[in-house]
Amino acid sequence: MSIWMTNLHGIKGTAGLAQAISMDIGRKIGIKEIALYCNHYNDSDEVLNARLDGICSGIEGNDVVILQLPSWSGTRYEKRLTERIKYRMPSAHIVIFIHDIEPFMFGNWDDLDQWMPIYNQAEAMIVPTHFMAEYLRGHDCKCPKYVCHYAWDNPSELNELKDSIMQMNRLVQFPSGPSKFKILNSWPSKEVRLHYYSKDKSDNFNLIRHNPMPNQDLILQMHDLGGYGIMWEPPEKLLYWSMNTSMKFGAYMSAGLPVILHKGIAQQELVEKYHLGKAVGSIAEAIDFVKNTDADEYVEMAKNVNKIGNLTRSGYFIRQALIKVVDEALKR
Repeated sequence: MSIWMTNLHGIKGTAGLAQAISMDIGRKIGIKEIALYCNHYNDSDEVLNARLDGICSGIEGNDVVILQLPSWSGTRYEKRLTERIKYRMPSAHIVIFIHDIEPFMFGNWDDLDQWMPIYNQAEAMIVPTHFMAEYLRGHDCKCPKYVCHYAWDNPSELNELKDSIMQMNRLVQFPSGPSKFKILNSWPSKEVRLHYYSKDKSDNFNLIRHNPMPNQDLILQMHDLGGYGIMWEPPEKLLYWSMNTSMKFGAYMSAGLPVILHKGIAQQELVEKYHLGKAVGSIAEAIDFVKNTDADEYVEMAKNVNKIGNLTRSGYFIRQALIKVVDEALKR
């Protein structure tokens, strides 16, 4: 019996990074890769079946196949992928690792029905939170077993990250740009500057732009610069982010940054339970928190973050989810 996991190639940004990180962690516990390439071809059914049969040719009886979804190739592709696995090897165990739910990302909540034929093929799922599991159950998802991973890991062996940040800098960091996150363009504080990482330029003089950089360089740069990481979503996206988990959280933990997050975001419970930062209801409240937190409290938060960072840097959250979900899939 072998364990396989899909890994998406040919896509840039956070989506590709999340899959690559998960696959790297999976390899260390013996999971084999099924390489997928982001497929936007309008293949006929016969051509698509042949393509998928080749991709899945190594799967044998009773193997566990973990599908990292979405594959960003459309529901037709993903539905056909699950069908071909079961057609070729009916005894294979299908597990789905949900990274995102496309209809929720783009506000098309009613389109979730299109994904249910895919999700209902799974014997077990990895989901970010219990809230997402309950939401799917409440919308006719027949998958019987769910495992939560809670946070995205951002593995690193850099020695510079092992010590917690000991100096408080009154600034905020954000690893994306103003064309995607409009909140940056309206950041109001000259005293608490927001540092962002993107090619996108902004006319907001309260922002400080840094060029984008490879993930490990970014983590080290954020650690060296210090201050806080921020997680912020507009009101219309808060329901989704109350059940999903952003890779920014794992990046901030690995970099050692205390976090300021919009109230309602899924990681609020972790942040409050372990004193990793502050959940706030407005940008004004966020700025006030940065301006008025004293150095001793900041250092205490940074030490707490470093404890969680030891986990995200080691791949703990994804590793434990992969091990547990395979066990669940194989239980009778």
